[in-house]
Amino acid sequence: MGERGSDVELTPELTFELLSDRRRRYALAYLSRRNQPVSMEELARHIAAWEGNVSVSEVDDRTVERIKMTLYHNHIPKLSAAGLLERGERNGGQVLEPTDKVNQVEAELQMGLEDGPKKHYTT
Repeated sequence: MGERGSDVELTPELTFELLSDRRRRYALAYLSRRNQPVSMEELARHIAAWEGNVSVSEVDDRTVERIKMTLYHNHIPKLSAAGLLERGERNGGQVLEPTDKVNQVEAELQMGLEDGPKKHYTT
């Protein structure tokens, strides 16, 4: 087995690799602003809104499903392996929550969000 996420050192190289993808930046930004675990559905819907520069209510279900798949198979495992988020179960579905390690990448995360939409950061 590999290292547990909490044991992984967030080197500058790893930090920049993780934050090089817009969806991972958006995911960390949204999760770090919530005070509770977030479902994959909710996260995907907000990312779709940010990417489309539309309100959450304007996002279609097909787009949400497509983003959920990329989150589930690509982005969430990388963030989890680095110890930036934890996965859990609630009501039969997966929920996500940031760890305290997100504070270690906050400055880089904010710089990486400068190119993204700002109006949809509210919950």
